[in-house]
Formats: sequence, structure tokens, C-alpha cells
Amino acid sequence: MTSGLRQFCLAAILRLCRIRTTRYGIARDGLRFIEFQDVPEHVAKRLQPLIDAATSQGFRLCLWSTATSIGLIEGYSATLLHSNGTMYAGLAWARIAFCQPPREELILNVASKLTDGRFVCTTDAKQRLDRPKGFLVENLPGQEPHTVLKRHQERLLSLSQNDLLHLDLVSLRQTLFEASQRIQTTYIDRGIWRRLSEQEIAAILNSSEPVPVESGNATRGCR
Repeated sequence: MTSGLRQFCLAAILRLCRIRTTRYGIARDGLRFIEFQDVPEHVAKRLQPLIDAATSQGFRLCLWSTATSIGLIEGYSATLLHSNGTMYAGLAWARIAFCQPPREELILNVASKLTDGRFVCTTDAKQRLDRPKGFLVENLPGQEPHTVLKRHQERLLSLSQNDLLHLDLVSLRQTLFEASQRIQTTYIDRGIWRRLSEQEIAAILNSSEPVPVESGNATRGCR
């Protein structure tokens, strides 16, 4: 999950030296739907160009969401549903403050759920981890929003309409919960995320500095 070779080498050295740090925690099943007024103004402004791009392609803004977390990380998402009900666009903003300098990310993810339970996803994010089982993901890092949206539509042309699940506002919420739970379960099963102790949670809440963790534990946590 590191952004470059230097960070990867540093993480590898720390692992060999059995040094672990926990800087943040994300609540298990912590996805929360919120009202627009609960989204910080600067986040809404950053996401607006992506919202405009998706709206021009037949998507309608339906939901705002965030995830319960602690530590030097925060994120918000806008979810738009296409007029045909077979595609939704997730527009995510995240700020990671324990990096120096702090890093912000904007990610566009266009997805469709199939009737067999799989997800077809097209995103402008880089691939950082192996894809969870049942997620058919195509990464287009650095591409413009209209290119990502068009490519996703092209991928759906190879599928029958009977293969695509048609969503409404209620089923869209359920689908977002399901996708979030499946991704979290994959991270936990692979040891990328783990349960935080009460001591670690208290330390993160009381300090913005990295929190030492016992040898053998993963660097990222969930609760």
C-alpha cells in the first residue's frame, strides 16, 4: 500500500526489525450515510468537478457517506446512480495526515453489481493490493472522469442485461454496505487490518504521534 519504493523499503526494514506503528483505526462496518450539510465545505468543493462530470453522463447524486475512524485520516464519499439503474459512481475524497506532507486523494470508482453477486468496477485509482474475490476491477490511473465512465460502459456491453442488477435508492445503500463489508473482510483475512486493543485506541485518541504496537501485529487496524 506504499506510494513509492522508498516508503516500501522503509516499511520492509521496520518489519524486519519487528517495529510496528498504528496511526489510525477504521470502525468495522463503520460506513455511515450523512446529510450534505455534514460534509465539510472544502470537501464538497473538491468533489464538485467529479459530480458535474458524472451528472453530465446521466448519473444523479443520491448519497453522501463517511466512515467512523480515529487518528490522522478522514474521508467522505458521494454516490451517484445512473438513470438506467445498472451503474453507480462513487466519488471519494480522503486526507492522510500522518504522511509528510499530508496527502489528499480524489478517487472515481464506477461500479455495477451482477446478479451472481460479483462487482464490475472501473476506477482511476492505482492498484495497490490484490483485488478482493468477486471484484472485477480495471484500473485507469490518471485518466479523466469521462474516460473512466466511458470505459465502464464499454465493459458492460459484453454482458447481458439479465446479468446486471438494477438498483434503486434502497438497494444502492444495501449494495454499498455489502461492498464495504466484503472489502474489509478481505483485508482482515489477509492480515492487512486487525483488531485494535483498547490501549491502542486510547493512545491514538490522545496523540497525533505514531503509536508503538507489539511485534507481529499489522500496521493498520480496524475495530
